[in-house]
Amino acid sequence: EGFVRSALSQNHLGVLVYTIHQAIGRYIRDGGAQTPRFSFPPTTVHSGEDMARMRESARQLGIAWNVVEDVADKLTTIHQSEWSNGWQEKLCASARTLPRTLDDYEAALGALIKAAQLPACDPEFDAASRVFSLIMVILSTHGKDLRFVFAPDMAEKVSAAERGLPLVP
Repeated sequence: EGFVRSALSQNHLGVLVYTIHQAIGRYIRDGGAQTPRFSFPPTTVHSGEDMARMRESARQLGIAWNVVEDVADKLTTIHQSEWSNGWQEKLCASARTLPRTLDDYEAALGALIKAAQLPACDPEFDAASRVFSLIMVILSTHGKDLRFVFAPDMAEKVSAAERGLPLVP
C-alpha cells in the first residue's frame, strides 16, 4: 500500500499527481452522471507535458461551460443519444440559418398584419401566435352571412339563446 500511495502521489516533471484518495474524493464531490469516464491502459504514464495539456483542456472546457451553463436546460429538447462531429456540425449549420429565418418570420408577420389592417404587434411568438389565430378565425368566416352579429338587438338574441340552450335535449 505504501508503494502504491507513493507512486500515485509522486511528482512527475513538476506536476503533482493526485493520490487515489484525492481522486476518489474529487469524484465524490464533483462527479455525477454527466462525468465522462476515462480509462487508460494500466501501463500508461502521462508526462508533465501530457498533464499540462490535459489541465489546459479542462480549463478551456470550464470556460466554455461557464458560457453555456445557463442554457443547459434549454438543450434538453435535443434528443440525441450519440454526439458526433457530423451531428454537431448539422446542428450548428441549422442554428446558423436561424437569424435569416427569424428575419423572414418577422417580415411575414409584418406583411400579414398590414394585409389584415391590424395594428402592429410585438414579434414575440405568443403575441404573433394570437394575431395568427385571430386572422385564421377571420378567414374562416369568409362566405358566411354574419350580418346578424351587428344587429342592434344582438345582445338580447344572445341572452335569449343562452337561456334557451338548457331546454334543448
